[in-house]
Amino acid sequence: NEQPPVPWYWDRIDLFSGLDQRARGDFLALSKTLTFKRGQHIFRASDRATHAFFLQSGMVKIYDLSAAGSVTLFWFCLPGDFLGPGAISGASEQAVHAQV
Repeated sequence: NEQPPVPWYWDRIDLFSGLDQRARGDFLALSKTLTFKRGQHIFRASDRATHAFFLQSGMVKIYDLSAAGSVTLFWFCLPGDFLGPGAISGASEQAVHAQV
């Protein structure tokens, strides 16, 4: 069985690969830090896709819900991952849910 191609935004990307610690520090200094509690949503499907997120710690579940309410789990974001595929891809709305 041949697997379908994986979308580029599912690949784990190390934004800071090849850069010194100062570059990471500069990025974080210019970023807004948000804290979420377990179970809280960062965004939901159909929310405006105006922000991308960089996960510093913890884990975020990326999923979708069918009309009948069944959950399709896509992946878990880990520290160092970006999330907010709508904002990253240029979409106007998020297509999935992101829950801490």
